[in-house]
Amino acid sequence: INCIDPSPFKKGTVYVAATSYKFGDYTPYLYKTTDYGKTWKLITQGIKSNHYTRAIRSDKVREGLLYAGTEWGMYVSFDDGNSWSSFQLNLPVTSIRDLHVRDNDLIAATHGRSFWMIDDLTPLHQLSDEISSSEFYLFKPDDAYRMQQSAGWQKPDTLLVGENHPDGAIINYYIANSQKSDTVSIEILEMDGSLIQRFSNIAKEDKLNPEADVPLEVRSGGNRLIWNMRYPGYKTFKGMVFYSSPNRGPKAVPGNYKVKLNYNGQSLEQVFTIVKDPRLPNSEDDYQRQFDFLIAVRDQVSLANTAITEIRKVKADLEYLNGKSELNNDLKEMISDFESKLDVIENNIHMTKNQSRQDPLNYGIRINNRLAFLMADSQRGDYPPTDQAQEFFEEVRRELDVEISSLNQLIDEYIVKINDGVSENKIKMISSPSDQE
Repeated sequence: INCIDPSPFKKGTVYVAATSYKFGDYTPYLYKTTDYGKTWKLITQGIKSNHYTRAIRSDKVREGLLYAGTEWGMYVSFDDGNSWSSFQLNLPVTSIRDLHVRDNDLIAATHGRSFWMIDDLTPLHQLSDEISSSEFYLFKPDDAYRMQQSAGWQKPDTLLVGENHPDGAIINYYIANSQKSDTVSIEILEMDGSLIQRFSNIAKEDKLNPEADVPLEVRSGGNRLIWNMRYPGYKTFKGMVFYSSPNRGPKAVPGNYKVKLNYNGQSLEQVFTIVKDPRLPNSEDDYQRQFDFLIAVRDQVSLANTAITEIRKVKADLEYLNGKSELNNDLKEMISDFESKLDVIENNIHMTKNQSRQDPLNYGIRINNRLAFLMADSQRGDYPPTDQAQEFFEEVRRELDVEISSLNQLIDEYIVKINDGVSENKIKMISSPSDQE
């Protein structure tokens, strides 16, 4: 007798796994009693005749859901052992010596080949004939723990070491028959319906705008999306180089959230919960204060970077205009003066000499990078901002306000003059081939 597992649902019900392989008998032996052992029923229908059984465990949430470990792999039953199906998934063919169900996770002890875990059993809890016959379905996600995971320089080689639980909320959904013409999206929402992030199968990657839809790969059958529990980061611009400031938005505060699956005009919605790290003494207010601070800093970084984008758009237009032969000296001088003043503001906001990761060591950083570093530094833990962080933020924000105000005044002053000069001199913005001849 290898394993005895009492039912968590019914008194007097017990499951037993036994072996007789030492006598040359490879037959699987799984038994169930519902009367405290007075009578027993063999429950091995569907298990191969030579896959002798070593472990059987009952699920803790769904009654009748059983897991069995054999010498040659895993099996699952949804009808209290009356029938079994292979549950091998990505497991190697190996002996399953014991099983344990904990917190909606299944742990399998394999002989000489480490421990294996299924991170989320909630789809099995919700499976039904209705779901299997539907075109699409969104499973209710399990609770997601907000944890701080250190980021190493390199990803681990999972052929040699274990893979950690995904750092985020696990969202499982089902598409019966995925087609290229389908429109599928998943939205992460606050409880009032405000959009946090959208993933879409028709979206294209946009690294410059973190609020853009994120590409989503969809296949027929079961699908899984890991939401990292983060809000979008700050807006960027092409060629931006920051020092030690990864563009990661703040993590969502513990609480309830919605996930919405949209499939060809139809939708399903579920509520899930982000749970705080139980080891931390943080209050709800601590998490909210940190979140509000990080969002405020993020928005200022976006404001600074948007200003750089606008400056470069204007400079590109000025460069094009400067190439026109009809320009008189007054307009050329005005454009040159405008460009010089734009350069000053641009370099006050961003260190334009930084072209590679090592350049900030030589040239330093400016307003946008200082704010971005503050954002990165203030989310290294799950704690509200320090007094120093808040004071620094206010100081740098005032510096940015000055530059933005100067930029707006400069544009208002020069754009009208230059446009008037273009009109007065009848400069053609688009020339025909005959004009060039």
